[in-house]
Amino acid sequence: MRTNALKFKQDIKEWVALKEKNPHWMHPIYCAYYIVKHQILDHEKWQSIIEDDIKRSYKALNSDYYKRLFRKVVDDFLNKYQEETVCTDK
Repeated sequence: MRTNALKFKQDIKEWVALKEKNPHWMHPIYCAYYIVKHQILDHEKWQSIIEDDIKRSYKALNSDYYKRLFRKVVDDFLNKYQEETVCTDK
């Protein structure tokens, strides 16, 4: 597993440990972790996975507001834990 995925996994463990004191909305975090862990780099595939998750969670995400919030949280975590690319052009 890449270092960004390992760091993300470690952060999730810490958030779960703190959940009793400060509840987090973990579903979008796990969605973002899935994308990072499986190294899905194509933005269209990200959106497809996110939309599939939203469809499966129709009871919890029953309004446009919650759907937009879910997308935003996933995108924020993807941007935070995205793999850094190294340019090797010479």
